[in-house]
Amino acid sequence: MSITTKDLARICGVSRTTVTRALHGTGRISQKTKEKILKAAKEYDYHPDLVARSLVKGKSMNIGVIVVDLRNQYFPIMINAMENCAKKHKYLLNITLHEGDKQIELDLIKTLVGHRVDGLIISSINEGEEFETMLENLSIPVVMIGHEQAKNIPCVGTNEKLATTEATEYVISKGYEKIIFVLPPLLNGQDEIGRGHRQRLTAFKECMEKNSDIKYDVICNEHYEKKAEEIVRKSKEKTAFICSGDIFAFNIMNELEKKELYAPNNYGIMGFDNLKIFKARPPYLTSVDNNIEEIGEQAMELLIDMIQTKAKKESRIIQHSIVQGDTI
Repeated sequence: MSITTKDLARICGVSRTTVTRALHGTGRISQKTKEKILKAAKEYDYHPDLVARSLVKGKSMNIGVIVVDLRNQYFPIMINAMENCAKKHKYLLNITLHEGDKQIELDLIKTLVGHRVDGLIISSINEGEEFETMLENLSIPVVMIGHEQAKNIPCVGTNEKLATTEATEYVISKGYEKIIFVLPPLLNGQDEIGRGHRQRLTAFKECMEKNSDIKYDVICNEHYEKKAEEIVRKSKEKTAFICSGDIFAFNIMNELEKKELYAPNNYGIMGFDNLKIFKARPPYLTSVDNNIEEIGEQAMELLIDMIQTKAKKESRIIQHSIVQGDTI
């Protein structure tokens, strides 16, 4: 059985208040008494009861984070930035994955709230008024990852439409005659892609419709690498791919290299996220840098501010940029 502050007080012959002052370095206490208490705490392997402390303070010092998965570097990089920020404020993260399943996400939200986390950061697959109302009615603050993910809940992310428009215009400026937009495959019976990817797709189509002399198409299936190869082999036009994620661009490049088709000689290709892992060898991928680390840091700072002030905050837009590589 672990030792308590009450036990330490009895062993040292002092009050529990004096023990608390010694352990936390607060209040008036003689150096001799403090050293005596700290020595006893070490000798008897004292550890604070964080659950009891959280009940007294009304805070668990835990923050729940819900994202889709950790399969590529996008969310690990973001969560690492969240963790670094949270530690500065003495918070711990409880990281969970919804894997693209709407019901799992709802269950995770209920579970984390039940475990008394102080706030939630969500990269959501659910959307709509009913879902937003449910989040608004929670007893804790919520921040969502992604630009314009909800009307009344603060969001942190890049302007996906603007970033995609600029990316598409950049590819057009390089003289490509056919541009293919590559979306991620649907997960776990999803009937549609996530809102962020939809925002990118909408912006891409709007931009292409203004450039009617350039052909375009969209790929959204699990065999996108094979489809890309077919397009490159059959196309008579100078063709480029804009992929809604560096991982999809990398997979296409890797597969086409096996067939002796290379970027930028046989096709052009561009990604989103500017992940360093895909800069390990040439050709270096041209990509949209949406500042993943800053999104994670700003989301955590915003949530902690909401926890501490109990006030509603405005969404934050993170700036993006096009990083020129070798593939366009």
